[in-house]
Amino acid sequence: MPIGAKVTLRAARMYEFFDRLVNVALPRVRDFKGVPPRGSTAAVTTRSGCASSDLSRDRVRQDRQVRGMDIIFVTTARTDEDAKALLAQLGMPFREQ
Repeated sequence: MPIGAKVTLRAARMYEFFDRLVNVALPRVRDFKGVPPRGSTAAVTTRSGCASSDLSRDRVRQDRQVRGMDIIFVTTARTDEDAKALLAQLGMPFREQ
């Protein structure tokens, strides 16, 4: 049975999530070549089901099913170029064109 969830993070939790995503989770993704630069959604998928270092692998089900998530960053930038520049300054690894 498919289940979906939506979470909005703001302030310190948002920056902490972004930092962990860029510095911990994305480098662990196999064959990750960067986030698409054209504003499309980048899916983050791990086979272990454990992209966060806060969870122990013993507590995560190891049923070999691929799990993933879509992460959308909403900014107050007026143009796509400004938004991309903001995310790049924060450390987002964009794919080379």
